[in-house]
Amino acid sequence: MKVYTVHEEQGSRAASDRVDRAERMAFVADGFSWPMAVVPPLVMLVNQMWIGLAVYIAALAAIVALLAAAGASPEWIALGVLALHVIFGFEASELRRTALEARGWAMLGTVSGRSQAECERRFIEDWLPGQPLISGLRSQADAAPQGGDLPALARPPRRFGWPWSR
Repeated sequence: MKVYTVHEEQGSRAASDRVDRAERMAFVADGFSWPMAVVPPLVMLVNQMWIGLAVYIAALAAIVALLAAAGASPEWIALGVLALHVIFGFEASELRRTALEARGWAMLGTVSGRSQAECERRFIEDWLPGQPLISGLRSQADAAPQGGDLPALARPPRRFGWPWSR
C-alpha cells in the first residue's frame, strides 16, 4: 500500500480549468526514497530543494570535519556519510513537501492505493466533481448568462481581431 500527499500550486487556481489544475498537481510519496539515499545532492537539485541541499552540505561538512578532528579512520568517515544518506532517504518526502510549501503550493489531501496511477485516479475521481468548471468564477451562476440575457458589450467587437481594423 502506497500513501501520497497531494499538492496544488496556489497560483494555478485563478481562472484555470479544473482538468488543467488536476494535471499540474504534485503527488509526493511517503516512505523511503532510494534515489535520495544514493545521490541526495542530485535529487535535491532536480527537485529544486535548495534549503534541503544547504542542510545536506552543512551536515556533510560537519560530519567529515568532526570525525576527521577526532582522528577517525576513513572507514568511519564513510560510515558517517552513509548514515547521513540513509537519514535523507527516510526524510525525502518531508523535504519535498517543505520545498513545495516554500514555493507556494498547498496540500489538498492524502490518498492511498496499490500504485501511483491508482492513487492519482482515486484522488481525481473524488476531487473533480466538487470543482467548478473554471475556478476563477465565483459560482456556477457566473459561468453563463441565464434566461437568454446577454451581457452588454462595452464597445463593438473588432473585425478580424486586429486593433486597426475597426
